[in-house]
Amino acid sequence: MKKILFLSLLLAACNPKRLDTAGMAQEMRDRQPKRVTPSQLAALADEWGRQLTDSLNQRLPTALTDTAQTGPLARRYGAAIRFSTLKQLTAHPDPKVREVAAAYLYAVNNRLDVDPNLQKLADGAEWLYTAPVRQGDSLAGFWAITFPRKELLRRVDAKGLERLNKSRE
Repeated sequence: MKKILFLSLLLAACNPKRLDTAGMAQEMRDRQPKRVTPSQLAALADEWGRQLTDSLNQRLPTALTDTAQTGPLARRYGAAIRFSTLKQLTAHPDPKVREVAAAYLYAVNNRLDVDPNLQKLADGAEWLYTAPVRQGDSLAGFWAITFPRKELLRRVDAKGLERLNKSRE
């Protein structure tokens, strides 16, 4: 009787599921304390925004409407990605976004170059990266990529910070 009880406890204690040690190690690295200055945070958001828009622009025109194209990229960077027209940007509830839209509208109306832009929103809780999308000679709209500060801090690693410091020198 004791042998049967012992064997049943032994079998119950053995868990056939394997632990994802690589995932756990990555999570531990993500949660390590880091010292990141505001300028490093801005440089990181700018770099990631450029990488995302480069990748999205390679997938045009399907990336404009297909969330299956943008979803994996958004998850990898912890960002919210959306395609917006200038009209949609000017109607945004955040005044900082409306200011960016007004600057883009001015540039378009005066035939000036329209460059990507990075703005800090909501007292630094989020960063908005906007980049123009051109189709031919006309401006089709903008990629609006929002990076939560928390995700930027969580996903940055020491090597990435060193690379940012070297590129700014």
